[in-house]
Amino acid sequence: MDALTKIMHHFIAHQDEYVNLFPGKYVVIRADFRTAGAFDSKEDARKCAMSITDMPAAFYPAVPGEKAYTITLRSI
Repeated sequence: MDALTKIMHHFIAHQDEYVNLFPGKYVVIRADFRTAGAFDSKEDARKCAMSITDMPAAFYPAVPGEKAYTITLRSI
């Protein structure tokens, strides 16, 4: 399993904790499962995740439910 998939599984397993600690924020999670930051904007979270160069990182909105980690793609 790649690092980003592991981060996603970690987020899902601990989603309730992230929602309680950082409600409505975008949470940046490193591949070692440490929280790198919590931000009001998606752009700030993206910048933080991109600045982590020693390991993969991802960000998720700290909101309840599947919407936090599910995307829908549509073709036109």
